[in-house]
Formats: sequence, C-alpha cells, structure tokens
Amino acid sequence: MKKKISPVFLTFITMIFSLVFCGVRTQAASLGPVNGLDPDNKVCSISNDITNDGKKDTIRFRITARDKYFCNKAYVYVNGKQALTLNVSGCTSILFRHISCSKKKNYLQIEAYSDGRCMEMNKIYRYSKGRLAAAADFAGRDYESATVTKVTSSCIEVKFSAQPVETGRMEWSFQYKPAGSKLKLKSNTVPVASMLGSLSWPSDGYHKYFKKNQFVTAAGRAYYTTSGLRKKAFTTKRGDVVTLKKVKISQKKMYLCFKKGKKTGWVRIKGEYGYGRKEWYQGVAQRVAG
Repeated sequence: MKKKISPVFLTFITMIFSLVFCGVRTQAASLGPVNGLDPDNKVCSISNDITNDGKKDTIRFRITARDKYFCNKAYVYVNGKQALTLNVSGCTSILFRHISCSKKKNYLQIEAYSDGRCMEMNKIYRYSKGRLAAAADFAGRDYESATVTKVTSSCIEVKFSAQPVETGRMEWSFQYKPAGSKLKLKSNTVPVASMLGSLSWPSDGYHKYFKKNQFVTAAGRAYYTTSGLRKKAFTTKRGDVVTLKKVKISQKKMYLCFKKGKKTGWVRIKGEYGYGRKEWYQGVAQRVAG
C-alpha cells in the first residue's frame, strides 16, 4: 500500500523552496558602495564579479592627474589587464560603483564630475571579450545628477534631477532592463515631481503651489495633445494654475505634461527662455540656482 504524503508536509516543503529561491534572487541583485578617486587619491581596487562567470574578479581603478586639482586620464584593469581608458581631463573627481542584477548581469557605473559638482560623465559599463563597453549613458542632457537607487534581477532604477529655467529643479526615475550587452530604457515617459516646494525662500506665496506640483502661469501658452506638438489641447492665460504630471525624454529633447482642469497637454522644455527672456511660471526664476 502506498503511503499518502501529508498536505501539511507538502505545504512545509513548498515554503522551504520558496524561501530558498527568494533568498537567492534577493542576494543576486546588489548595489555596491561608491568608490571615489581624485588627484590626491589616485588608486583603488574592489573585488567583485565583472566577467560574469560567478567568480570574484580584481577590478583596479587608477587615474593620472593634470595638476593638484584636476584629473587627466582614468584606467580600469580587470584581473591585471587594462579594460578601459577614459579621458577625464578637467574633472575633479571620478566615482566607481559595482552593480549586479544577477550572476550573468554585472556592471560598473563610472561618473566624472567637474568643479562645482557638474556631471560630465555618467555611464554604466558591461564587460565583454576583455573590454568594458558602455551599456547605458545617463549624461545625454543637462542633468544635475543621475543616481542608481534600486537594483533587481530585471531592472536598474535611476533617479534623475534637472533644473531647466522654465520650471526649476525637478526629479523623476527611469527604469532600465538588461537586454544583451545594453541596458534598455523601459519607458521614456514617467511621472515627475517639482522640488521647489522644499525651498522655504522666497516667501512670495508660490511655495504652497510647488509643494502640490502646481505652477502659476506667467503668460499665455499653448499646450498640445501629444509631444509632437501639432494639435492644441488647451491654452493658458496669466494666473492660471496647471499641475505637472509627466516628463518625456526623446532624442535628447525634454517634454513636460501638465494638467488644467480635466485636460492634459504637452510642452517642450528647451532649458532657456524665449525672446525677451519671459518666465513661464511665476516664482520659478527666484528659485533657480546658479
């Protein structure tokens, strides 16, 4: 006579397997600490898998200095062999970070900053055939920063910060998924948030609007049904209140979606005022740094 397996036992085994496999998936994705180099600290090494064979590699970073303030060249060595050379002349600091989505998906993020913390370079590299090749570039526009905030087995999340003069500083997050040797952007259109609400100065009354992602228009403007900017969705006059909803980055161009009442509309952000330097939204100019 065959013995029946207890349902309780089956449930117990299922739970054990779930915990084990979940644990493996959780441990596989990791975001390493940031390692910094500058003209005073020219060499550092980390021990992480970058060749995607499941074994730890010795990854050595070295820079040469142009003078006591600025870097010149940056070199990356994998297991003693040079895998990457970068021209970072004019930069004051270089940052390196190891990122792992899984055993076969390991990356290096390299950032370069000039005086005043201006982001000159921010790329993620993947190792292949003895070389490190760029898998994603986060410095394609005038962003203040692009910070990796979350890593899973299927996604690397990056928080962007930008300060166009039309709206002031705002932040959003893009998600990138491993796709062969590249990191592919999941969607170029995502929710965006104004950061001006966190500023307590000046006390002109617009703080309460920015805190709710709202902007008070400074002049009339047309908003369009799509980022193609062909068909008008609505227009505004001075004093109207619109709510910032989404950002879209397409071919290095930035578009923002606003809502007025029940209608939504898109505008293109160029990072500059138009003729006569008229501001788009009231209270923004006073809050734009620099």
